[in-house]
Amino acid sequence: MTDIANWVNAAAASFAAVASIAAAFTAHSAYKYQQHLEKNRHEFTKLQVTLNHFHKLMDTFAEISAISEADWSDERTKQLHNHAVSLRQTITVIGSLHPESGNRLHAWRTEHDPNGVGMSQVVDYILGQQGAIVGDKYNYFFRFKSRELRSIQDALFREFSA
Repeated sequence: MTDIANWVNAAAASFAAVASIAAAFTAHSAYKYQQHLEKNRHEFTKLQVTLNHFHKLMDTFAEISAISEADWSDERTKQLHNHAVSLRQTITVIGSLHPESGNRLHAWRTEHDPNGVGMSQVVDYILGQQGAIVGDKYNYFFRFKSRELRSIQDALFREFSA
């Protein structure tokens, strides 16, 4: 009878050890899964914030385009300056959240279109300081920059949906 009791005790101890190992493995797996979920949630939130700032950037650019068609005034010059500052700040924020998009947006803001004009030249100098009205002369510039901005947005959406 003692042999059976010893065997039962040994079997119970073995089952307890296996159950402990299984519980530890399950706890470890749950912890890793929770970390994975938290990382995904963090990345999702970061992309959402990036998209919100990107939409702000697009709104600001659209406002610049609309303001550029208005008659010259001190208020118009001030608005253009404020929007140009807002563009730079928003691009900086996007760059801190999503460096790849930030780099593309910085290039979008600083590089010239095929006609050799850039954002600072048109918005800050020609429209702001000289008081020019866009009309047909800079319609190509705004269409070109809008297409580039949509391209950057599409790349961000592709990453967001991946």
